Amino acid sequence: MTKNAPGRSEPPTSPTARALARLRVSMALSPVSRMEPREVLIGMVGSDTSLRRVREASALLARSVRRSEPFSPSYLYNVMEGRQPPAGELLAALRAWWEHANGGHHLAGAFEPVQVRAVPGTVATGALILGHSVRCPREGCGIDFVPRTQTQRFCSRECQILAYRSKGGNA
Repeated sequence: MTKNAPGRSEPPTSPTARALARLRVSMALSPVSRMEPREVLIGMVGSDTSLRRVREASALLARSVRRSEPFSPSYLYNVMEGRQPPAGELLAALRAWWEHANGGHHLAGAFEPVQVRAVPGTVATGALILGHSVRCPREGCGIDFVPRTQTQRFCSRECQILAYRSKGGNA
């Protein structure tokens, strides 16, 4: 809410601010402290479930996961009414909104937590690793890793050398 005059306030003007305000109010009224995707969506839309409001929430959620098309209103209605569980991109978008409403960074909620093993001191606790893992192609290795560059194929220099030697090369 923005202050207009003493004792008076105006509602937030942008769709993002309005949806976030509705979600924060919903969270304050809810005894649930962990993210329930259906409840986050209901909190974003608010009590007015008009098509316009649902389309607005759909566009905001789609932007939060860089989706080119908004989610269909019928899909969001089905999720809100409990007839269909949220999946994939919608679940990631709802996590992002939940994190944002709780004062965290909006990217933190868009990712799922995974276990990461790192060389001590190289990755901070709670760090976001923005990348996709690939499997080392060396026979017998099987390590999944996040490549440092787009062209990195092997998890380590040792695996690269061993793979080259197994193919008959001299490294």
